[in-house]
Amino acid sequence: MNLIVAFPECFLGLGLVATFILNLFRSEEKGALKASPALILTTAILCFLANTSCPESAFNGLFISNENTSILKVTFLIFTAACALLNSNRKQDILFGIIALGICITVSFGDLLILLLGIEIIFLSLYALLYLEKQASNEPEKISLSPFLATAALGFASLCIGIALTFFEVSPLFAGAFIIVGLLIKMGAAPFQTWIRAVYKDTASSTAALFSNVLSFLLLFVLFRLLYENFLELESVYEPLLLIVAIITLALNSLMALKAENAKLFLAHACLVNLGMALSLFSMGITPRTYTVLLFFFILQAPIGIGLFASLGRFSLLSEVKGMASIAPKSTFLVIVLILSLAGVPPFSTFLSKYLLLQEMILSSHYLPALFVILGTVFAVAYCVKIVESMFLGNENDEAEKSCTSVFMVTILCVLSALFLTFFSYELLNICKMASEALIQK
Repeated sequence: MNLIVAFPECFLGLGLVATFILNLFRSEEKGALKASPALILTTAILCFLANTSCPESAFNGLFISNENTSILKVTFLIFTAACALLNSNRKQDILFGIIALGICITVSFGDLLILLLGIEIIFLSLYALLYLEKQASNEPEKISLSPFLATAALGFASLCIGIALTFFEVSPLFAGAFIIVGLLIKMGAAPFQTWIRAVYKDTASSTAALFSNVLSFLLLFVLFRLLYENFLELESVYEPLLLIVAIITLALNSLMALKAENAKLFLAHACLVNLGMALSLFSMGITPRTYTVLLFFFILQAPIGIGLFASLGRFSLLSEVKGMASIAPKSTFLVIVLILSLAGVPPFSTFLSKYLLLQEMILSSHYLPALFVILGTVFAVAYCVKIVESMFLGNENDEAEKSCTSVFMVTILCVLSALFLTFFSYELLNICKMASEALIQK
């Protein structure tokens, strides 16, 4: 048993236990210790240092490590740390660390039961976050968590049935169907996204950014790996079905983003449009090139979404950004960079990711998903223009001036990350190729 392979996860787990114990002895005046962002970032560094080109395993093969898992863990942990830094409630801080631990377990699963354990650690912690936010709300009776709980339970049941059918070697078609449906439910893909409107508009920006830009894409990578390792022989069956789900997700969220008045709902739907675009890649087949484009697309998109939640998520309504350009010019500049990046306007980083995505689709003669990606981009430009117009031409609103240090810091870091990734996109693409080769060679 090679425990060194799981040293970053052990470090994070022990750090969370130590933080919890220290919080028990801290006085109410000092408040809870906010240590999760530092712990998560340190774990990401350890994952980077522990990266190896040779696949290794621990716990009798239940936990695996290779270049793909290391790259995924470093990426997801960095984005999770950004969301944890955005969170202002110290009582919720440790839950972000538990979610990060669940992410590591999910990425490195060597067995379906370990995968289920990692996913449920994440979603139980997410439910706890939503519950604490409801309790802290001035009007908790208006926040209903029932849709989220019901959807999470339905996804859990579907995953359990699929895993059980796999263990009993029942038809892979039925087992794969239940597992795929369970993952689609949990990632919020259409038509399994009825809970989003009920939850997102009243949740904190940090939690909304974490789910729509990190956790939903995490499940997308899990789906890709499961399809490659367990259900590749059913490729001709699930590819058209996933394409239909991708098109519905992209179209539905594009329309809902245009109609949304609530700021967090707008951002959630805008980010789920990207999820639909990424999901459409599955129609090209489970190949190293598909995985490379998927990872490249995610890494370039995620900081944009998190930055927008940091900058605009503090507003209840989109109308509150009116006149922001004259009141807060620095924040306005950052928001414009993020908005243009979200829309995929050249030369920003997301233009490169969408260009590569479209290029792969057209070269492989997948014209239908390419058409919907183009339409989704047109819709993105439309609702981004609406926000920019309101910021410059609307009446001044005092709410637009309010901000805090952590929010401004996360926004700047996300903008700098987007610009950095734009300049070093070639090197990033090579990293994504290494990850895909490690997955396929496993």
